[in-house]
Amino acid sequence: MEVKYLSTMTVSALVFFTATANAAEEKEVVSTVGLGYLNAMKYSGSDERDSTVVPYFNIQYDSFFLDAVDGLGLNLNLNNDIYLTQSLGYSLGRVDSNADWRAGSTKLKGMGKIKLAATSSTTIGWNIGDTLSIEGNLTAPFTDSQGVKYRAGIKYRLWSDNRNTLVFSSNAKFGDSRHNNTFYGVSNTQSRNSGYSKYKA
Repeated sequence: MEVKYLSTMTVSALVFFTATANAAEEKEVVSTVGLGYLNAMKYSGSDERDSTVVPYFNIQYDSFFLDAVDGLGLNLNLNNDIYLTQSLGYSLGRVDSNADWRAGSTKLKGMGKIKLAATSSTTIGWNIGDTLSIEGNLTAPFTDSQGVKYRAGIKYRLWSDNRNTLVFSSNAKFGDSRHNNTFYGVSNTQSRNSGYSKYKA
């Protein structure tokens, strides 16, 4: 299996507002609602950027969670500050036009759409002290439409109090051959329709 590094990096800052509800003995439901400011490429590999305010929510009960970004999953805290997360989520794919909630641009006209896909995601990480964590992730679709992608990242808690948290995060992304060619390659058909030269990622 061929894995290539994708020179994409996303930096974002999020402010979260957390509340605890339905407390019952040792277990409780914790809900988090927030807004984030995101400045990123319109699609991965693009020379265009877009800025937007994005909503965020997270609901946790014991080790289970429902999250706007990570989907439905389970958090396990292991020994020595190691944690493991398994979740079911989604990939929005890409469109060949400008879109508010999906990656895409009119520059991709003729490249076709990359369909939405349900995904399985596994993350393993290490908390270093109270503020820093490093982690690795593997995300695979349930179909063979998008290929497997990988992520290595860091998170640093800049500030927090009893209700709010400010976090800095930075990630480097990788992909297998199918993923890279789906999102970054240009097939013969795509070349004819878009005018871009054929390219194998």
